[in-house]
Amino acid sequence: MTETDPTTRAIERCTRDYAEGWYAGDAERMRRALHPDPVKRAMVADPRRPGAMTPDRISSADRMVRLTAEGEGAQGGGGPDLSIEIAHRYRGMAMVACRRRDFMDYLHVADCGRDGWKIVHALWLPHEGVYDPGGHVEQDAAFWTPGA
Repeated sequence: MTETDPTTRAIERCTRDYAEGWYAGDAERMRRALHPDPVKRAMVADPRRPGAMTPDRISSADRMVRLTAEGEGAQGGGGPDLSIEIAHRYRGMAMVACRRRDFMDYLHVADCGRDGWKIVHALWLPHEGVYDPGGHVEQDAAFWTPGA
């Protein structure tokens, strides 16, 4: 696999559409990146088990596109400070680590034929001290602590 490999470029383009589209408020790029029925979850602190994490509710493609169009990601200003690492590829699927200014995403992407590469699963966390994506963590519960 080389840097000029068309599959690598397509996976990176999908990931860039997702990350850069979010920060630019570009709903079309977000829509282009997402499978119509992705599973996107944040991990949040579990208030019942101190120090433990639990998956949050699923965000739909429609919700992600709407939030992008509303400028939710553009509120922080600046660029996405983006790092993309294709951790593994196997036939028509790949695992991608996408580190952004505020978030760390682990993405599963798939080759959806004529529709191109799409994100079918995303698990994400904000960087330490950013915020609680679930909006329901108790004030005394740490959202995320390295090594916890």
